[in-house]
Amino acid sequence: NASAEIKKTVKGYGKYILTIGRVYPIKNYETVIKALVKINPEVKYVIAGPISSVEYKEKLDNLIKELHLEKRVIFAGIIRSFDKYYLIRKAQAMVHMAIWESFCNVVHEGLSQGLPIIAADNTALPLLVKNDFNGYCVGTYDQKAVAQKVNYIVKNMKTKKIQEMKIRNTKIGLEESWENVSRKMKKFYESK
Repeated sequence: NASAEIKKTVKGYGKYILTIGRVYPIKNYETVIKALVKINPEVKYVIAGPISSVEYKEKLDNLIKELHLEKRVIFAGIIRSFDKYYLIRKAQAMVHMAIWESFCNVVHEGLSQGLPIIAADNTALPLLVKNDFNGYCVGTYDQKAVAQKVNYIVKNMKTKKIQEMKIRNTKIGLEESWENVSRKMKKFYESK
């Protein structure tokens, strides 16, 4: 059900890693941008979401220019509905290095589409992402670790280990849907 426009756009990206979220300092996009220098040059970094801080976007633009990554970092803007899930499904991995995060809808969305997840090892993210099970947790500002994990996933995408991770993530994403979580919460509260 994805639009012809998003299919064409995604095809033009080639291989890419994905972050979904507003462009705002708490999202820590600079760590992934710095890591991109050490990531396979075929891989692009797509950031989908609204610009919530013009100052932060300018800071990122300056960093991108300084590192000569203008052709590898893509601000895709707001993408909704089927198009968003198509964008997610076609990515190599989802990278979420936020400084602070709780339930994290976008990580759940990435899991639901079978993506390996690379996430910051802070707040609630390690409760969602388990090393070598459904992705990898790395230091919040550890650009070297981000690069290593992205390169590992891209290089090993067709291996049994990554394929099993993708299948597991799809199941986890379905099990932890809003509907299922709300049903479990209702049951929990009614049992008290």
